[in-house]
Amino acid sequence: MKKVIYLYGLTFVLSACQTVYVPQAREVKKKPLTGGVIAMPTNFRTEDRQKADLLMTQNCGSQNVKIADEGEVVIGQTTKLNSSTANRDDTRREEGSLFGIPLVSGAASGTNTEQSSVTTQAKEWQVAYDCDSSKLTKKVKR
Repeated sequence: MKKVIYLYGLTFVLSACQTVYVPQAREVKKKPLTGGVIAMPTNFRTEDRQKADLLMTQNCGSQNVKIADEGEVVIGQTTKLNSSTANRDDTRREEGSLFGIPLVSGAASGTNTEQSSVTTQAKEWQVAYDCDSSKLTKKVKR
């Protein structure tokens, strides 16, 4: 009985550790039975492309799907700002004097601040397609 419970527990733990990939394809623009644009990540997987093909086929119905254009598209930008602040200790000390004027070396206390920013373009892969009314096949043409 303990072995059965142990096996059930082990099976549950192993199945809970697995995750199912959810395809990342979405309709950006859709003209029913005419065409549209599908977006995917730039580093898309086979599952993403399959979902994009399914979305195009669903929109075109019984018509053929003809890929008009596809490629990487800039959709915005991302800026990351880094800043650091450091307190500086007072390192001044009197070294002597010259004609009654004290000679001091070192630096006064204060704060050093550094800032930097990096801006990158946000991109995605877009597929523009048209629904072709010539009924040769119902496959996606590439």
